[in-house]
Amino acid sequence: MSIFGLFRLPALALLETLKCFTPIELFELSQCSKKSSVKIRIVGKLRLELDFHDESIIVNDKFRISAFEKGSEEHVVGVRKFQNNVVDIAYESENVIMSFWDDCISGLELMFSHFIETFDCHVEEITSDDEVPREILFSCLKIVPKMKINSLELVADSLVDEDVVWILENVEITEFLWIVHKFSDGFVYNQKPLNTKCVVVLHSHWVTFDNLSGLMSNCVMLHLSNSSWSNEEVVEFIDQWRAGMYSNLQHFMVQSQMLDENLKIKGLDALEDRVNPVEFSRKIGNRTMMIYGGVSIKRNDGSVGQFRYLKEIKQVSLFI
Repeated sequence: MSIFGLFRLPALALLETLKCFTPIELFELSQCSKKSSVKIRIVGKLRLELDFHDESIIVNDKFRISAFEKGSEEHVVGVRKFQNNVVDIAYESENVIMSFWDDCISGLELMFSHFIETFDCHVEEITSDDEVPREILFSCLKIVPKMKINSLELVADSLVDEDVVWILENVEITEFLWIVHKFSDGFVYNQKPLNTKCVVVLHSHWVTFDNLSGLMSNCVMLHLSNSSWSNEEVVEFIDQWRAGMYSNLQHFMVQSQMLDENLKIKGLDALEDRVNPVEFSRKIGNRTMMIYGGVSIKRNDGSVGQFRYLKEIKQVSLFI
């Protein structure tokens, strides 16, 4: 059937036909004309991931469009248009398209905009990179439908404290949040709670024991590295957990240079098991988490978790 014949089909027949197309076939179809790019929106949302580190866009977990610098072209099959920018492309395989740009990061931004505008995508994940300019990262975040995504990794060196606060305030991140940004000394976060299920903070001095319950009480997984927690704060956190707080928590980790060999937890004779260590693991979100060599610890309601203090690296883990 010709393209013209395809788009003369009744709406229901067109929808059923387009459902048989792969995302890359839909992309190629959208390049035919403005009418075709409008018509294919009938197929519904595609799932989109933007990865600045790998310089790629992934569609429906399987199909990939990657950005390469001009000058590395091989086996070019033609040109394609992204937001009025015409670039050479090649096929690495039936599931992978290579595109060639003067600036790969700007090219990713343009391709991301094109897919959202053309396919009304649901954005599952954005992974930033050390070298992503602030303006490009913000441009991509602001066009995410409903400002809602499943997963966000904030790694860009170009961001300042106020930028990260704006993102945390305005972008709804439902499943996984990774914050590598190092906030300035004395920074205090007094904004809305983070309702993300899994949160990893690499430089976490701003996540204090005092603001934890208001900031991240709904987390299922919480990892705090380079924190300023003390022995006393870990003890009080465990007491609160035993009493019923943080009821959603399945995996907690805090690493702090303030912890020392004097850490003691009520009811525990030892803080790790080096004689008969056992591994416990479970799937949390799309990641498998584990603890090895923990000791049993009970909540007041009788439920049991695993606790381990690795004094060599000053790290406490709680696994439920």
